[in-house]
Amino acid sequence: MTENILDPADCSTMAEVRAGVDDVDRRIVTLLQRRFGYMNAAARIKPDRSAVRDEWRKADVLAKVMGREVVVEPATTMPMGPRAVA
Repeated sequence: MTENILDPADCSTMAEVRAGVDDVDRRIVTLLQRRFGYMNAAARIKPDRSAVRDEWRKADVLAKVMGREVVVEPATTMPMGPRAVA
């Protein structure tokens, strides 16, 4: 399906925008399902329930994500609202 998806800057119709948003949403859900699979594996592998929650690991993951350089247009940093639905 992704072969017909345009880059956002190349979209000229709302149908193209919506197709792009739908494609991104499908990819996000697939990635989240895979991530949750890893979390289930961690819960299965760790010896007891108290070992499942690693605060240092959570902090490490957040630091890595927050430290990532991502260029965001100022308008896209607004709280979720009508702009989030195309």
